Amino acid sequence: MLLLITTASAVAAATGPPSPASASRAFGSWLHDHYGNVQGYRTCPRAQSFGNEISCLAEVRVGKTWHLISADARLS
Repeated sequence: MLLLITTASAVAAATGPPSPASASRAFGSWLHDHYGNVQGYRTCPRAQSFGNEISCLAEVRVGKTWHLISADARLS
């Protein structure tokens, strides 16, 4: 799965990956929008930054089902 995340504070000439905190917030919002009330863990660690992207990972439970979800976030 590839997820493109943009932030309101992104400027047209943005370079590098989004911060881990902003990527994690956007990823959490996306998870909530697609899966509803999720329980679990999500992270977008700085160590997973490559070029202008940062990789995110989540293990969340929806009802009785666990989902492992990954995404790449970048500024645009």
